[in-house]
Amino acid sequence: MAASQTRSSIRRRQLARELRTLRDLAGMTGEDVAKALGWSSAKVSRIENAAISVKTADLRKLLALYQVPENQRDRLIELARTADQRGWWDAVPTVPADLNAYLALENEAHKLLSYSALVLHGLLQTEDYARSILSDQLAMAPGAIRRQVDVRMRRQQRLTGPEPLQFRGVIDEAAVLRQVGGPEVMRDQLRHLLELAERPNIRLQILPFGAGGHPAVSGPFIILEIPDPGADVVYVELMNRNIYIEDDVDVHRHVLAFDILRNKALPVEETPAFIQRRLTELE
Repeated sequence: MAASQTRSSIRRRQLARELRTLRDLAGMTGEDVAKALGWSSAKVSRIENAAISVKTADLRKLLALYQVPENQRDRLIELARTADQRGWWDAVPTVPADLNAYLALENEAHKLLSYSALVLHGLLQTEDYARSILSDQLAMAPGAIRRQVDVRMRRQQRLTGPEPLQFRGVIDEAAVLRQVGGPEVMRDQLRHLLELAERPNIRLQILPFGAGGHPAVSGPFIILEIPDPGADVVYVELMNRNIYIEDDVDVHRHVLAFDILRNKALPVEETPAFIQRRLTELE
């Protein structure tokens, strides 16, 4: 996904996909739509590629042209209305564009599948662990670190509440052996993992070194499952850039890889004992 696309709303992209599908079902080309509505072909293309928001009046014209049933029209109009709503993270000045895009996806997701290779996922981190990880990053000022830690802590509210995010995490053994921040910080972090593992919406599994090779030896990844059909996204974070994968085939490959990781990892029921043994080693 290009940088400009990552900044567009997940809802806007979903609306664009549905509008393309409706046009195809109506047996029309983009040029046909433009001619019927007195628009330019470029405008139709930008709407269908989520490059621009579609105004409610224009959306109603499209839906009438495609002869969309009234109940479906209401749903799509509501989708358009909420497409560009800003999140709480937009008010944080130090949140970069790529992280802003990820937070929007995380906020939309109902389930998150995470493979952590060397460090824990941000939703699982304690404040001290997060501060230590961010402090090790290059060229980040103390004030920026503090604000990024605050953002990370606020994100964790997704794990609680009446409809909490369903979190499925496979954690490589390396991530629990690595003493981020030193023994004391790591002890608190491991205790926090044990507490999280007791929550019904969180399922954690340790992938021990003895499990051998696997499809994700090249690094961690996150699969964000979005309620809207066909909207799931894979997120890969690199040192100098982030990658968003939306192609259905590539997303499915990552789902298959995650299933293999889960099968190779310790069962959910055995993971707390593994974490407790590591905690005992540090005490």
